[in-house]
Amino acid sequence: MTENPDEVKETSDAGESIVGEYAGFLSRAIALVLDIFLTNAVVLIVGISTNWIIEFFTIGGYFGQGDRLSNAGQIVLTVVVVLTALVMNFGYYISLWMLTGRTAGKGVMGLKVVHVQGRSISFGVALRRLIGYYISAIVFFWGFISVLLNDERRGWHDKMAGTCVIYAWDADSRASIKQKRQARLSS
Repeated sequence: MTENPDEVKETSDAGESIVGEYAGFLSRAIALVLDIFLTNAVVLIVGISTNWIIEFFTIGGYFGQGDRLSNAGQIVLTVVVVLTALVMNFGYYISLWMLTGRTAGKGVMGLKVVHVQGRSISFGVALRRLIGYYISAIVFFWGFISVLLNDERRGWHDKMAGTCVIYAWDADSRASIKQKRQARLSS
């Protein structure tokens, strides 16, 4: 950790330090909403496309008659949509956190998920964090709201996984965003 309690330092695979300020509630919430929108849009597109394909084959009588899908058509559509949702809700978050430290929403907001000790996020850490998302949401979203209540701005999911979220727009520059902002204000 760094000397400033509002900053966290991460050591990248190349041995370089990445310094950033803990990310706030609003930017994290916007990033999560963007990610939810993106993952649900993909599931919706796959579901609509699958339905069109099934309807095409329904004309020939394979999955139903007329406007009605048979049980087989409904099962195929349900299985495809459920599998897509699982892949998007698990594969999307876990793989992107492990590979880049950020999802698309976090990237747009300039955020990065890092391990509190500076290590790369492993599969186990990413999985615990994702499971923590669901636990944070189940109890009236209190696990997310708790980001407002502590100096490190960590939600229940962060505490479960040993992670934190930082602002990392220019994380490779060794100077924290807070220091850059202060330098700009003083000049």
